[in-house]
Amino acid sequence: MNDTPRLYFRTPRLAELAAPFVAQRIVSAGSLAIVDTAARRFGEQDPEVLLGLALAVEAQARGHVGLDLRLARDLLTPLEPSRAAVDDDDASPDDSAPEAAPPTPPPWPASVTAWEAAVCASPMVGELDDAKRPFARQALRGGETLVMSRRMAWEQQRLAEGLKRLATTAPEPSVPEALMASAIPRLLPHEAGENTEEGEAVELSRAALRRAATRSLSVVTGGPGTGKTFSIKRLLALLIEAAKSEAPDRPLQVALAAPTGKAAVRMTEAMAEDLAGVDTAGEVRAQLESLPASTVHRLLRIRPDGTTRYGADQPLPLDVVVVDEASMLDLVLMRKLTEAIGPGARLVLLGDRDQLASVDAGTVLSDIVSGHFEDKRGPLEGAVSAFRHSRRFKDAPTVAAVARAIQDRAPERAVAWMMPDGPKVPGETVPDRVKKLEPEPKQGRPSKELLDELVKPYLAPGGYAGRIAQRLRDGGFASLQHDQRALLEALDGYRILAAHRAGPLGVSGLVREIGKRVREALTMAYRERKRSARSGATAEQKPRPQGDKEPLPTRSGHWLGEPILVTQNAYDVDLRNGDVGLVLPGADGKLTAVFPVMEGAVKAVRAVALSRLPPHMGALAMTIHKSQGSQFKHVAVVLSGRPDRPSPIQTRELVYTGVTRASQRLTWVGTDAELEASLARPIARTSGLGTLLWEG
Repeated sequence: MNDTPRLYFRTPRLAELAAPFVAQRIVSAGSLAIVDTAARRFGEQDPEVLLGLALAVEAQARGHVGLDLRLARDLLTPLEPSRAAVDDDDASPDDSAPEAAPPTPPPWPASVTAWEAAVCASPMVGELDDAKRPFARQALRGGETLVMSRRMAWEQQRLAEGLKRLATTAPEPSVPEALMASAIPRLLPHEAGENTEEGEAVELSRAALRRAATRSLSVVTGGPGTGKTFSIKRLLALLIEAAKSEAPDRPLQVALAAPTGKAAVRMTEAMAEDLAGVDTAGEVRAQLESLPASTVHRLLRIRPDGTTRYGADQPLPLDVVVVDEASMLDLVLMRKLTEAIGPGARLVLLGDRDQLASVDAGTVLSDIVSGHFEDKRGPLEGAVSAFRHSRRFKDAPTVAAVARAIQDRAPERAVAWMMPDGPKVPGETVPDRVKKLEPEPKQGRPSKELLDELVKPYLAPGGYAGRIAQRLRDGGFASLQHDQRALLEALDGYRILAAHRAGPLGVSGLVREIGKRVREALTMAYRERKRSARSGATAEQKPRPQGDKEPLPTRSGHWLGEPILVTQNAYDVDLRNGDVGLVLPGADGKLTAVFPVMEGAVKAVRAVALSRLPPHMGALAMTIHKSQGSQFKHVAVVLSGRPDRPSPIQTRELVYTGVTRASQRLTWVGTDAELEASLARPIARTSGLGTLLWEG
């Protein structure tokens, strides 16, 4: 069977050259069609040049701003055809089937240097400021050259200009020096008896607060629990005090935002915590407690066609905008946000440069802070504060050691901490704080023993499903409506995070298999309650017997106790992509979906009819990407996909993001080789934003 696609282009020999690249999904026929159409206008007839430009278009879909053609072969690896139909099949694979022959390598140009020179000299490629050409070239500080679409070049330049504008203008209202001198020690006091590391962290927070108070652009980077949000709450308290002293009748206009709905909910909760000491009268504290966070999309009022209500022509009517999880912001969204910050307003970005980058093109946070870590000089100098001391893992020193080793780019040390026979962290008191589970090596199929281990924390007495089961036994179905918030919090006590979406060890397979086990346990508890009720009733009161086959309550395709993950924003029911809820009895006794919300500083729930839910999926397992912005006491990171096929998405940032979602306990699933390879493989994305910010 011939898998070579049949392609038709105007440019001679382009179809023949490109067919193997399309067959292996290195480039799409659509990307080729774009450049083939534009080539006619500019007179470009070299098929290798057009292949290079099509690869630059393709690179954008894989998260790159532009493409270094000398790295194209490594960056644009072949994509396997979708295996969902095979991976999600419950049947065992046929071991007798012959191994498929490896695909023939596509015909990459013989001389990469000559290829790059020809592409950069094409009449279709101009300088960054040449708006007449459909592609642009950009020289980077290391001697590399990026080729990118004109649109991405425009987005990158506009973002760089917007960030430089903020970094070089003074904010309003200003904070008097006398107020800073008196307020900062009060807001961030040294505690008696604290160790040297804690004292250094307080001093770093004080310096960051002072810088943020005097600048229109402030960037705070650091791992989970390093005090980013804690310090920014003190900054807002300082700014609120300054605004009240300058204009008592005009309160400071503040907005909190995050890239996803889940991250926004977590930000709202975090802003209402640890507010002791921000002021004595309580007015500032009340204002901070009442600040809700929204998604960046909602803040800017982004329309379905990509246009925004707020932008350069109509800035946000705000004095301060604080954005959490900034590592998830892509180039285009960050450009729109930056341009919407009006004259005199402050933009504060919080994020972890070691986490996964945005889904769409760009490595914005990493580019912004790169000059700080390389001791560069430029407009952004002094705008970046880097926090290191984490308090999230104060009760989990081994998890802290793993996270710190990954941050320090010390993969051997991280691997050692994650091994069962590895070194012990001084002060560790919990056995198996970091636990390893081996995957089933045959085709990546999880064994029954592995699945039973993964589901245990859900079914334990303190787990969300264990609590539902006990409540069913003690009080019956209707009693669950009184424990909705407690059950949602119990659900956040543990989560399975997978590197992959498809396959038996991906989200799809794990949700199915773990869901079966949770559902069986809840069904048993439900039937026990029913049997108990029947045994205590009189003959006239007893319902028609159904034996031990009475099913767990279901409605609209959902079952009692099912966790669900929203995958699309739906503002009509106030749900956002990333929100996680539970299917529980509502006030009317019927199954409904409940989600956690903050009403001021009070934790509450929102009920949404199952029929009104936006697109969603099961949430017993979720991708590590989807977990960004979340925090769980215990996390199981399923690194394995198919051990026989290394995956390019298994990277250092992926492992770090999964590890740092846990605050108390970490379980990981994978082989030693997978872990070592992942920690040695950083995300490789190309971008020219750092060069424009720090050297342009």
